Amino acid sequence: ENATTYQLHIYLSGPVERDCVIEKAGSIAIDLPAGSYRIAADVPDKSVIPFYAVRQLNVNTRWSSHFYVTPK
Repeated sequence: ENATTYQLHIYLSGPVERDCVIEKAGSIAIDLPAGSYRIAADVPDKSVIPFYAVRQLNVNTRWSSHFYVTPK
């Protein structure tokens, strides 16, 4: 879910790779096989720090993420 005022670009790397764009205030659903994933996200505004994390997706598990930007 993209709760920012920006278009959000998501990069997933693991057993499969995905490259997705989520429009501002939008959301998407992606089906992925189990495994370890590197997840990165950025927006067009270079003053916003990109997101990076590693997550383990297990079989029959649902994972969700909510992206937002807060001022310093």
